[in-house]
Amino acid sequence: MRFVLILFMTVISVLANVATAAEKVLVFGGTGKLGAYIVADLINAGDAVTVFARSTSDRSRLKGLDVNYAIGNLDNGNEIASAIESGKFTVLIDASGRRADVFSYDHGQAMQQIVKSSEKSGVRQIIFISSVGAGDNIKNFPDIKWGEYTSFLQERGRAESAVFKGQVPYTIIRTGGLVIDGDAPATGKGKLVEDQTALGMITRRDLALLVVDCVAKLACISKVFHATDDSLKLPGEAKL
Repeated sequence: MRFVLILFMTVISVLANVATAAEKVLVFGGTGKLGAYIVADLINAGDAVTVFARSTSDRSRLKGLDVNYAIGNLDNGNEIASAIESGKFTVLIDASGRRADVFSYDHGQAMQQIVKSSEKSGVRQIIFISSVGAGDNIKNFPDIKWGEYTSFLQERGRAESAVFKGQVPYTIIRTGGLVIDGDAPATGKGKLVEDQTALGMITRRDLALLVVDCVAKLACISKVFHATDDSLKLPGEAKL
């Protein structure tokens, strides 16, 4: 028990000391709409950023940014391990995503490898961008007909479970409705709440800022947040 307490206090001390220092960050999904904003904000904060991406990924959103690349696929555990274990990263952000009807990889399996390799290489924080309704959280929304998203949310739940069971300090940020226009400007009113029943809209720009604000921040460790913006309404056509 004493060893566990000492270990926990050591982790807290390390995070507190590096909170204002430059981080070495590996981003999964960094070429996507949300991921590209996260990468840009990380660079603006002075962090060194590597993006894990397929060799065929469209990198146009990252044009002009000082970014390194680790080539690989999320359906290949060896490529995930190689990217993480060779980089000596301090923070790992998983902003990867796919349409619910496109089974290009299993996020639950990919996250197991991400966590395993992060433990081995000494990553100090995993930030996972998940979904409202993931895993058991779906029970908080009995009136919503999730349809084709149900199996996708179960998969997200398995990914969250892998994070929870791991030894790396984590932050999980669940999103509900993302504003359909990926270029919609930030409202400046996005927020992270610990209310596990919260379901709202948010722009990708605001979400990216919230994600980066949690990097190496003690107040975000071992927390599950829901991202929302009270100034935006959740229309029926919103992309969940």
